[in-house]
Amino acid sequence: MNRTLQTMQYLTKSHKWMMVAGVLVMLGVVILTDYIFYRTGGFNMSQSSVPGTVEMTAGVFSLLIGLLYFRPHFRVALANGISRKTFMLANLPVAGLMAVVFAIATQVILNVHNLIWPISSITNAFYDSTIVWLRAMLVQFLSYFFLICLGWFISFIYYRSNTMMKWIISLTMAFVFFLPTIAPQDYYMSVAPAIRDFLMWCRDGFVRAPLMLIGFSAILFEFTFL
Repeated sequence: MNRTLQTMQYLTKSHKWMMVAGVLVMLGVVILTDYIFYRTGGFNMSQSSVPGTVEMTAGVFSLLIGLLYFRPHFRVALANGISRKTFMLANLPVAGLMAVVFAIATQVILNVHNLIWPISSITNAFYDSTIVWLRAMLVQFLSYFFLICLGWFISFIYYRSNTMMKWIISLTMAFVFFLPTIAPQDYYMSVAPAIRDFLMWCRDGFVRAPLMLIGFSAILFEFTFL
């Protein structure tokens, strides 16, 4: 237990400045988009920010934290005699803390901005307008936690792969990312409707989206551990 707590303290200290940077960037992006919109002749400030700017920024930082920090810390842990199980268990509450920080920061920025000018939110667009802030924060928290787990998983795929496999994985990810451009007809006629139907299915039930995010995070965590 002591080794787990010590590892948690080490990980928290290592990630704190990344969390601070993420929150500052989230705030800075909103201020910058408002300023640019106003300076270029915009008057309806409800259209000043790109939809979901705050959430997308927090999501990018969550993924980057999983990608950039997990593997180096894993090597440090092994060098100090900390087992893989202890290291993985210590990462869970730390990842939860980071996801909570980003979720709270997202809600604070959105709600404070909405007191002045309404701002678009991915979560509010995904659900109906009557969604309470607590439900939105829950979905955002689980989304950021899932992205951190995804970063862990991708990082360790590269860690365990040879050069050829790394190229295959990178090209596959690039193909999936650029699929709308490479094969627009197939994407918009087959893939996009399937994604939309899945998202609408998750939206209809109060617990569906949280349960799906928890399930996907658990799967990624298990594969990373294995």
